[in-house]
Amino acid sequence: MKLLPMITVALLSGIGLIASMPAEASASALLTAPSVKLTVEATGQSSNSLLLRATVAPPVPGKKVTFYLKTSEFEGSGWMALGSSSSDSQGIATYSYRPTSTGIETFGSELGSLQSSASTPSATFQFRVLRDPPGFGQSVIEYPRPLGSVGSMLVKGLLSLVGLVWVVLIGSLVMVIRRVPKFASGVQPDQSEGADQ
Repeated sequence: MKLLPMITVALLSGIGLIASMPAEASASALLTAPSVKLTVEATGQSSNSLLLRATVAPPVPGKKVTFYLKTSEFEGSGWMALGSSSSDSQGIATYSYRPTSTGIETFGSELGSLQSSASTPSATFQFRVLRDPPGFGQSVIEYPRPLGSVGSMLVKGLLSLVGLVWVVLIGSLVMVIRRVPKFASGVQPDQSEGADQ
């Protein structure tokens, strides 16, 4: 009989210990759950090639990180997977990406992979892509050309010339239409042809 009270006390103290454990365990799990931070940088002077860098904290080697690009090319907007890499001993995973368009792009990274393209990655980063056209450096097209305003002046001059030609043509047509009745009234029928017959 002495064994039953001891088992009951041990059971109750065990239940109290188990009841207090989830709160502590969940707090420690929140502190140690790995998170990811994303940065994007150009590898050269222009953004022909970008380096996507995901930092896993706390540093965990061998974690798979998937990199994404937000796109609206197809049915609505969503996240398109670019590729994945594993984190190194410092918790850093990198991915090289060559952009195909100029403008503000939104990149994302996620530990593992997303469940669907509609869900948002845990880390996002916006980057302004300045992609050089083939054969020209960005510095060439950033500055205005020396005679850049000549093109607009030429177009205005040609339009003025075309307008002047139309005014002359319409004026000539109006003068012809006004003189035709005068010519018609001034012409007399030839009487000599009827007399000869």
